[in-house]
Amino acid sequence: MPDGSSISRISLKINGTKEDNGEKVREEENGLKKAKESFSYEQLLDAWKAIAASYKQESLALFMAMTGDKPKLSGEHLLIIRVDNAIQQDLVSEKKPEILTGLHKALKNNYIDIKTEIKEKRGRKKAYLPAEKLRELINKNPDIKKLKDELGLDLEY
Repeated sequence: MPDGSSISRISLKINGTKEDNGEKVREEENGLKKAKESFSYEQLLDAWKAIAASYKQESLALFMAMTGDKPKLSGEHLLIIRVDNAIQQDLVSEKKPEILTGLHKALKNNYIDIKTEIKEKRGRKKAYLPAEKLRELINKNPDIKKLKDELGLDLEY
Protein backbone atom coordinates (compact mmCIF):
# COMPACT_ATOMS: atom_id res chain seq x y z
CA MET A 1 0.00 0.00 0.00
CA PRO A 2 1.23 3.47 -0.70
CA ASP A 3 0.80 4.73 2.90
CA GLY A 4 3.07 1.98 4.32
CA SER A 5 0.38 0.17 6.32
CA SER A 6 0.38 -3.61 6.30
CA ILE A 7 -2.46 -6.03 5.69
CA SER A 8 -2.79 -9.14 7.77
CA ARG A 9 -3.86 -12.41 6.17
CA ILE A 10 -7.20 -13.81 7.14
CA SER A 11 -7.90 -17.50 7.20
CA LEU A 12 -11.47 -18.77 7.19
CA LYS A 13 -12.82 -22.24 7.75
CA ILE A 14 -16.01 -22.90 5.80
CA ASN A 15 -17.77 -26.30 5.68
CA GLY A 16 -14.69 -28.33 6.58
CA THR A 17 -12.42 -26.58 4.06
CA LYS A 18 -9.81 -23.99 4.87
CA GLU A 19 -9.60 -20.95 2.61
CA ASP A 20 -6.35 -19.01 2.63
CA ASN A 21 -5.69 -16.27 0.05
CA GLY A 22 -8.38 -17.68 -2.22
CA GLU A 23 -6.86 -21.18 -2.33
CA LYS A 24 -8.90 -23.99 -0.87
CA VAL A 25 -7.09 -26.73 0.95
CA ARG A 26 -9.32 -29.75 1.30
CA GLU A 27 -8.72 -31.86 4.33
CA GLU A 28 -11.74 -34.03 3.75
CA GLU A 29 -13.70 -34.99 0.67
CA ASN A 30 -17.34 -36.04 1.03
CA GLY A 31 -16.86 -36.41 4.76
CA LEU A 32 -14.08 -39.01 4.37
CA LYS A 33 -10.39 -38.37 4.73
CA LYS A 34 -8.41 -39.18 1.60
CA ALA A 35 -6.18 -42.16 2.20
CA LYS A 36 -2.56 -41.82 1.17
CA GLU A 37 -0.71 -44.93 2.26
CA SER A 38 2.45 -45.85 0.43
CA PHE A 39 2.52 -49.08 -1.56
CA SER A 40 5.08 -51.21 -3.35
CA TYR A 41 5.06 -52.02 -7.05
CA GLU A 42 4.39 -55.67 -6.17
CA GLN A 43 1.30 -54.68 -4.17
CA LEU A 44 0.15 -52.59 -7.11
CA LEU A 45 0.60 -55.51 -9.53
CA ASP A 46 -1.29 -57.87 -7.20
CA ALA A 47 -4.21 -55.44 -6.93
CA TRP A 48 -4.13 -54.82 -10.71
CA LYS A 49 -4.22 -58.56 -11.49
CA ALA A 50 -7.09 -59.12 -9.05
CA ILE A 51 -9.13 -56.31 -10.61
CA ALA A 52 -8.37 -57.55 -14.13
CA ALA A 53 -9.44 -61.08 -13.15
CA SER A 54 -12.76 -59.73 -11.88
CA TYR A 55 -13.52 -58.51 -15.44
CA LYS A 56 -12.58 -61.78 -17.17
CA GLN A 57 -16.16 -63.11 -17.26
CA GLU A 58 -17.79 -59.73 -17.93
CA SER A 59 -15.50 -58.51 -20.70
CA LEU A 60 -12.69 -60.64 -22.07
CA ALA A 61 -11.53 -57.71 -24.22
CA LEU A 62 -11.10 -55.52 -21.13
CA PHE A 63 -9.29 -58.35 -19.36
CA MET A 64 -6.90 -58.66 -22.32
CA ALA A 65 -6.32 -54.90 -22.37
CA MET A 66 -5.50 -54.88 -18.66
CA THR A 67 -3.21 -57.91 -18.76
CA GLY A 68 -1.43 -57.32 -22.09
CA ASP A 69 1.35 -55.28 -20.48
CA LYS A 70 2.21 -54.65 -16.87
CA PRO A 71 1.17 -51.16 -15.76
CA LYS A 72 4.05 -48.74 -15.31
CA LEU A 73 4.19 -46.43 -12.31
CA SER A 74 5.08 -42.86 -13.20
CA GLY A 75 5.89 -40.81 -10.12
CA GLU A 76 4.18 -41.95 -6.95
CA HIS A 77 0.57 -42.17 -8.09
CA LEU A 78 0.18 -42.25 -11.88
CA LEU A 79 -0.31 -45.62 -13.56
CA ILE A 80 0.43 -45.78 -17.27
CA ILE A 81 -1.44 -48.54 -19.04
CA ARG A 82 -0.21 -49.47 -22.53
CA VAL A 83 -2.88 -50.94 -24.79
CA ASP A 84 -2.80 -52.27 -28.35
CA ASN A 85 -5.44 -50.05 -29.96
CA ALA A 86 -8.06 -47.34 -29.52
CA ILE A 87 -10.82 -49.87 -28.79
CA GLN A 88 -8.92 -51.21 -25.78
CA GLN A 89 -8.20 -47.64 -24.70
CA ASP A 90 -11.94 -46.88 -24.79
CA LEU A 91 -12.74 -50.03 -22.78
CA VAL A 92 -10.28 -49.05 -20.05
CA SER A 93 -11.56 -45.46 -20.06
CA GLU A 94 -15.18 -46.64 -19.66
CA LYS A 95 -14.29 -48.73 -16.60
CA LYS A 96 -11.71 -46.27 -15.23
CA PRO A 97 -13.86 -45.13 -12.26
CA GLU A 98 -14.51 -48.73 -11.19
CA ILE A 99 -10.87 -49.72 -11.67
CA LEU A 100 -9.69 -46.71 -9.67
CA THR A 101 -12.15 -47.46 -6.87
CA GLY A 102 -10.77 -50.98 -6.64
CA LEU A 103 -7.17 -49.73 -6.60
CA HIS A 104 -7.96 -47.05 -4.02
CA LYS A 105 -9.52 -49.63 -1.70
CA ALA A 106 -6.88 -52.33 -2.22
CA LEU A 107 -3.90 -50.01 -1.80
CA LYS A 108 -5.52 -47.56 0.66
CA ASN A 109 -4.41 -44.64 -1.48
CA ASN A 110 -6.95 -42.31 -3.10
CA TYR A 111 -4.36 -40.37 -5.09
CA ILE A 112 -3.75 -43.11 -7.67
CA ASP A 113 -4.76 -42.22 -11.23
CA ILE A 114 -4.67 -44.05 -14.57
CA LYS A 115 -3.49 -42.87 -17.97
CA THR A 116 -3.72 -45.05 -21.09
CA GLU A 117 -1.33 -45.01 -24.03
CA ILE A 118 -1.53 -46.87 -27.32
CA LYS A 119 1.55 -48.97 -28.10
CA GLU A 120 3.54 -48.15 -31.20
CA LYS A 121 3.57 -50.95 -33.72
CA ARG A 122 7.14 -51.89 -34.51
CA GLY A 123 6.54 -55.30 -36.04
CA ARG A 124 6.95 -56.05 -39.69
CA LYS A 125 4.12 -56.98 -41.97
CA LYS A 126 3.19 -60.65 -41.84
CA ALA A 127 3.58 -62.62 -45.05
CA TYR A 128 0.25 -64.04 -46.23
CA LEU A 129 0.66 -64.78 -49.93
CA PRO A 130 2.86 -67.62 -51.21
CA ALA A 131 5.17 -65.16 -53.02
CA GLU A 132 5.63 -63.14 -49.80
CA LYS A 133 6.36 -66.31 -47.83
CA LEU A 134 8.92 -67.42 -50.41
CA ARG A 135 10.58 -63.99 -50.35
CA GLU A 136 10.92 -64.20 -46.55
CA LEU A 137 12.37 -67.72 -46.75
CA ILE A 138 14.90 -66.62 -49.38
CA ASN A 139 15.89 -63.65 -47.19
CA LYS A 140 16.50 -66.01 -44.28
CA ASN A 141 18.29 -68.65 -46.38
CA PRO A 142 19.54 -67.76 -49.90
CA ASP A 143 20.10 -71.46 -50.70
CA ILE A 144 16.33 -71.83 -51.05
CA LYS A 145 16.45 -69.67 -54.21
CA LYS A 146 19.15 -71.93 -55.68
CA LEU A 147 17.05 -75.00 -54.88
CA LYS A 148 13.95 -73.43 -56.43
CA ASP A 149 15.88 -72.54 -59.61
CA GLU A 150 17.66 -75.92 -59.91
CA LEU A 151 14.38 -77.84 -59.60
CA GLY A 152 12.52 -75.44 -61.88
CA LEU A 153 9.80 -74.80 -59.29
CA ASP A 154 7.17 -72.15 -59.73
CA LEU A 155 4.52 -70.87 -57.33
CA GLU A 156 0.96 -71.97 -57.95
CA TYR A 157 -1.93 -69.85 -56.79
